[in-house]
Amino acid sequence: MIDNEKFLEDTINQLESSIDEMGKMKFSLLDNTLEQIGYIFELNNEGIEVFKVIGKEEIKGLISTIDIEMIPLFEEFKYEKGLNKLQYWKKLLQENLE
Repeated sequence: MIDNEKFLEDTINQLESSIDEMGKMKFSLLDNTLEQIGYIFELNNEGIEVFKVIGKEEIKGLISTIDIEMIPLFEEFKYEKGLNKLQYWKKLLQENLE
């Protein structure tokens, strides 16, 4: 005969483990999203940050993407590390427009 209490406890433990793994996967996917634009903040072959040599229209497009698509996604998943990075990058881009 199955011990119902033990069965429920084991099921709960397995679910908690699955939830933890899904949370880690979620943040990993969000980090991959950051990497998609992160390269523009790296140095090019001349030692200049890439975003400083791209056109103003491209910068405006990046700011729009950050505002409309990325920040709401990171807020929805409460990913503070990513939100902080996006806010910092957005500030750099805006400063480059001035």
